[in-house]
Amino acid sequence: MNTHTLTNRLMKIILHHKVAIIIIGLIFVSLSNTINAQLTVPFTPRATVNDVRGNLIMAGNDIVGALIQSGSNSYRNPNNAYNGNQNNGNYVTAFIDIDGDPTTFSSSSADLNAPRNECSRLVYAGLYWSANYYMQRSQSPRNYSDAELGSGNDTNVNLTINNGPLAEEYNVRYSEFSTDNSDVRLNPVTSYLVLAQPVNGCGITNGAQLAGNIAVVRAGGSCSLREKVVNAQNAGAVGVVIVNNNGLMPRLTGNGPAINIPAVSMGNDDINCRTVTGGDLVTLMQSNTEVILATLSTEGNPILTGLPTSDPRKQGPADFRNVKLKLPNNTNYIDITASSVVFDGYRDTPTNPLGTVANDEVPYVCYADITNVLDPNNYFGTYTVADMNATHGFTSGSDGACGGWFIVAIYEDPLDTSKYISTSDGFAQIFSGGAPVNFDYSGFQTLGGNEPIQVRYGVSSLE
Repeated sequence: MNTHTLTNRLMKIILHHKVAIIIIGLIFVSLSNTINAQLTVPFTPRATVNDVRGNLIMAGNDIVGALIQSGSNSYRNPNNAYNGNQNNGNYVTAFIDIDGDPTTFSSSSADLNAPRNECSRLVYAGLYWSANYYMQRSQSPRNYSDAELGSGNDTNVNLTINNGPLAEEYNVRYSEFSTDNSDVRLNPVTSYLVLAQPVNGCGITNGAQLAGNIAVVRAGGSCSLREKVVNAQNAGAVGVVIVNNNGLMPRLTGNGPAINIPAVSMGNDDINCRTVTGGDLVTLMQSNTEVILATLSTEGNPILTGLPTSDPRKQGPADFRNVKLKLPNNTNYIDITASSVVFDGYRDTPTNPLGTVANDEVPYVCYADITNVLDPNNYFGTYTVADMNATHGFTSGSDGACGGWFIVAIYEDPLDTSKYISTSDGFAQIFSGGAPVNFDYSGFQTLGGNEPIQVRYGVSSLE
């Protein structure tokens, strides 16, 4: 873990003698040395509550956990806290998921409390969630002429299962069909794995369930491998995984109607992960009760140039702008959509100053004002955020995966002192070995006078 220096310059101010509280976020710390440190999005006011008897509180948690380090045979449960001193590169990561809800693919919780919960209420709450999040990776698919191929042959293409007991990165074989318009390198897909019915994909009957998802089918039956893919595509699937009847990956070739979605093959004993050795994906899914979020992509470091204008991170369950929120002592989730994307590192976004070039590791920062969805009978306690997205699978030592969320809240307590409280957000980047980033903070309420002041500020960062 590298230590980085952040300097900040607060404007010279004269304030009321009570406490002024300032929250500043978000700062992205990267190991990359390809881009200079910069204040990418200036910090501007988000919420202000003047002359309130209360204070500002924060709570949050991670959403990405380490699964296995490169070259290791020892798996970790991503839900467990990591207390080591390694950086987050050279790991396969998976989503933290602690809520016991089979319909969510990621979830983590944090407790939000005031000094005197029984005397307090929240007058403002804002939810931020942020991660580095890239799907397009640098390697190109590697093709082989073998009719069937052992899974030990590196194809540069992966099926990455991002959550649950089957989480891992699996080597798969990419399609070579004629009139195949898919491009798994520049147009990867992330969605739920869904078994076709019948499972051989011949005469599909569960098209509604496959639509928008990645179909999983078994080799064999009365239709060809290509017909299976066409059938799934016609049902609305966004990708196809064909599981062979033996431990080898069949070659996907043949003529026929145009194919526009990525298709891959794998053996029937290729699931080797924290909980299973030599498992069959079809059989495991037939006994599974949880959603399985997966990605079809190539491997390697993030692609930053030449990306398509359409962003796969904004499609279906991969859409980083949507999360779920569970309030204290509540059992149901509330769907939350970002009211503001503070920063989006994909190409040609309003907040990315690099134009057609994506920002290093393609981070995002989202914000939603959640004040109006709070439960007035349960302001304080455990908040849970679910279905938040981040980079998944293996990341190199120069990148790494990271992501999390936090709530910034202002509480009112009649026994507390009066304060002026302001929150702001922006996006600054600090790169390893680079210069510190200086920034000004302004736009908050001040009063005249010469009495001493107290200033307090908070910073949220990704590293």
